[in-house]
Amino acid sequence: MKSMTMSKAILSSVILMLCITQIRIAQAQEGSYGYYNDALLFSRTYYGGTARMQSIGGAQVSLGGDMNAAYVNPAGLGSIRQSGITVTPSLDFNNTDAQYFGNNTHDFKANFNFANLGIAFSMPNEDENSPFKGGTFAITMTRTNNFHGQYNYDGFNTTEVGKSSIIDSYIDGAWGIEEDNLGGIEYDAYQSYLINPETLTDDATGSSFTGYYKLIGDQPRQVEKIRNTGAQYEWNFAGGANINDIFYFGGGLGITTINYFSEQTFTESEYFYDGSIDPAINSHRLINTLRIDGTGLNGTLGIIVRPIPILRVGASFKTPTIYGMYDTSSEDFLVDWNNNFVFNIDGNDMTLDDYAPEGGPYYSESKYSLSTPWKFSTGASIFLGKSGFLSADVEFTDYSSANLSSNDFSTTADNNEIQSRYQNAMNIRIGGEFRITNQFMVRAGYAHDGDPYRYSSIDNSIQRISGGLGYRTKDMFIDLSIVHTQYETLRSPYTIYSFDDPNEDISPTAHIDHKNLNASVTFGFNF
Repeated sequence: MKSMTMSKAILSSVILMLCITQIRIAQAQEGSYGYYNDALLFSRTYYGGTARMQSIGGAQVSLGGDMNAAYVNPAGLGSIRQSGITVTPSLDFNNTDAQYFGNNTHDFKANFNFANLGIAFSMPNEDENSPFKGGTFAITMTRTNNFHGQYNYDGFNTTEVGKSSIIDSYIDGAWGIEEDNLGGIEYDAYQSYLINPETLTDDATGSSFTGYYKLIGDQPRQVEKIRNTGAQYEWNFAGGANINDIFYFGGGLGITTINYFSEQTFTESEYFYDGSIDPAINSHRLINTLRIDGTGLNGTLGIIVRPIPILRVGASFKTPTIYGMYDTSSEDFLVDWNNNFVFNIDGNDMTLDDYAPEGGPYYSESKYSLSTPWKFSTGASIFLGKSGFLSADVEFTDYSSANLSSNDFSTTADNNEIQSRYQNAMNIRIGGEFRITNQFMVRAGYAHDGDPYRYSSIDNSIQRISGGLGYRTKDMFIDLSIVHTQYETLRSPYTIYSFDDPNEDISPTAHIDHKNLNASVTFGFNF
């Protein structure tokens, strides 16, 4: 049987902590609500599209001649000489390896989708003496983000520095507040007996205030499982024109859709007390869900110049996408006590069995607007006669220029986080195609998306290595691409700062390695 005195001895030395559960009903940092994470997630898109363009690393700003120009640089549509239709089914295989307190966990998720759909109407000028050679209008759908994936991490929080429980963050949130005035997740923790109040005295002033302590042990086993689904697509209505096979220009309107869902389940169990498993509690679980739907509008302008037969130089400018966003979130707060364990609280024996209140599920919803950064891309392509080509692009994006606004809540803190966290990034794409025979081509490419963070303990860049094959006749073509994507992220279930140094972040952190293999096939038909 545990006494109140013994329980107080478990009081964590960590006082200044902040719980971040990445849901809308909990503040993420200094008054922000975590929407700055959305700003980056939905701004950091990639140039996918047809299998041909994926296989050359997306280096297509100056290239033209492909349906995907409607999304990247509409000027490239001007070099299309035949009307056609394309369909690009795609498979994603997402692998993750998570390291947490020395323990490695692997996870896997596969997803089928369509990377591109498109139709182009070529309108050549029959007057061969006119410098205007005609143009092409296209309607395409391009997948610009794939959110499908899952990962989990598992380990005992037993390091000498920073060992903690999520309950410590509840104590911090409740510190100094009378139990009758608690709200949100701190109220749930108090009602479920995870934290309990006590009256403390400030030695300097002699004034009394309310503190909190844990009724149970520490150093628990911590497991979090995260499952994401959804995608981001852009419909483009674009046209490009050809002037004397030297100058190409074009423009387009983009309608972007977002469908995103995330479920995060964080569990603590096997709490240690006096060197052994605490018999009082079985587990504590927090389940958060987040669903975001959005629709946005943008515009793209581009040019391509062919100063000499073997060289093309291009540039495109994509305006910020203005989104109308709607999100819903939920939170479940669950505690599973050992029904047979007896506590002595204030001289009374009691069991904290199933009658201990559980918090939730709580639901919230909000509407807001998101303006993503502008994007400027430039590139050059060198044509090796009929043998193939080499192409390279550079894209500039200032992620700190994203902006949020809402009538439902204040976005000031989140916008401040965007400006302080993110920076201008440069994305590089290189690729080429080599013709084996008149009908068969082999392709390869590389892409590097720069780190969008000003300060980070890891490199947040994204690497892509790609390759593919192509087969073409006069009336049809088939292209195959394989793209391997690799990047890393960090994940903290809650944030803790050192008691000795409030600026020292000692949060438990999982290191996640993401590896995605994508296979796409484009079926194209000319008419």
